[in-house]
This record gives sequence, C-alpha cells and structure tokens, in this order.
Amino acid sequence: MCRFIRIFYRSLQSTATSKYLYIIPVTGIFFAFFLSVGSYQYPGDTGLPPAESSIRYSITMANFLCCIMVIFIGIESHSVKSIHELELTKPVQRWQYFLSQALGEIVLPIVTATAILFGVQLYLLLKGEPFYTVTILSVGLLTTGIVALLGFVKVISLVIDHVAALALSFLVVLFSTQGFRGALLKMGSSGVFLYVLPDLQTPQLIALKLLLDMNVEWKYFFGVLFYAVVTMAVAIYIFERKDF
Repeated sequence: MCRFIRIFYRSLQSTATSKYLYIIPVTGIFFAFFLSVGSYQYPGDTGLPPAESSIRYSITMANFLCCIMVIFIGIESHSVKSIHELELTKPVQRWQYFLSQALGEIVLPIVTATAILFGVQLYLLLKGEPFYTVTILSVGLLTTGIVALLGFVKVISLVIDHVAALALSFLVVLFSTQGFRGALLKMGSSGVFLYVLPDLQTPQLIALKLLLDMNVEWKYFFGVLFYAVVTMAVAIYIFERKDF
C-alpha cells in the first residue's frame, strides 16, 4: 500500500509541476467567469435565466478543457520510458503501478473541473442566486468522462507513436459531439466506431438535463462508465505485456 501511495504521489507531483498545464485551468476559470458575467449583461436569446445560463457555460467549459488536459497528461506519462524502467525494476506489480499512476493523473483535471464549476457557483451566490446542487453532480459526471478518455488515451499511446496518439486524441475530443455521433449511427456499419471512441458528451448532456429538470436516461451514463472500466482494463493488459 505504501508503494502504491508513493507512485500515486509521484504521478501527481509530476503532473502538478508541469507549468504549461496550468494555462488550461486558468483559461477555463477566466472564460467561465467572463461568460457568467456576460449572461447578466448580455443575456441574448438563450431562453434561460442568467444563473442557469452561467451554470451551462461552466459545465461545457469544464468538460472540454479537462478533456484537453487529460490528453496531454495521459500521453506524456508514456512518452518517458526511463521512468517506467526505473519504477518497474522495484518490487511492484505492473497493474498496481499503472493504476496508481492513472489515479495521480486524473487529480488535476478533476480539481480544474471543480474550480470552474464552483467558481461560477460562488459568483452566482454573490449575485444572490441559490446554490445549484447540479454543480456537485456535474463534478462526478464529468469525472466519469475524464476516466473514459484517459482509458482511451492510455490504450492508443501504448500501441502507436505518441505524436499520432496525440493527434488522434485531439480529433476524438473535437469531434465528440452529438451531431458527429449521430451521423456515425446513420452510416450503418460505421456506427461500430462509437464503441471504440469515448463518449465525452453524455456526462455533459446529463448534467445539463439535470440543470433544466429534464428527464434523464441513465442507461447512457452506465455506457460511459462501462467504457471507462473496459478501456482501463485493456490498457493494463497491454501495459503488463509491453517491453520498456
């Protein structure tokens, strides 16, 4: 257990000391706050009250930016083979090393999502708005999407070149929209790609439906959860048999 915690801490420390990654959460918090203020100053034609519009912006912003962070963190961790070689020569099983490292890698994205969501919620409280419980639920929902994407990134970064893995991961995030996934479904056999690509929109859409008091079909959320478990299991299988 002590070894597990030590690897987790080292993974978290490696992620937290990357100064370039902090550009993403700072940018996210700034734009989420900017859009929240804009919801009151220029409500536009959204059809939503300013407070709900602000929460919607924060959920969308947190989901997108945290996915970008996961790509950089997940691929960078497998790009330095000397670290794996050093750690794996010590008495620790590979699956334990992999899981403890992965846990350390998701901390910063989750903290970023929490900071964006609760930062906007704090602004709303200062405006005299009520506390939205969907803020807490959104953190859990987006965390599932983060783990699903990390599982995908881990698998492809272990089997293809890191530059190609980076490009493919970015394409997955950019095209992971309901419109794109709907188009794949209409293409018949091409819809099989939906089972190998992470669904990054369902957690966000469920959070937005909860915000608007709409009916939620939780079976789609369990699909994302199942995908996260399977991809992590596949990544562990590959990692245990890979030569470093």
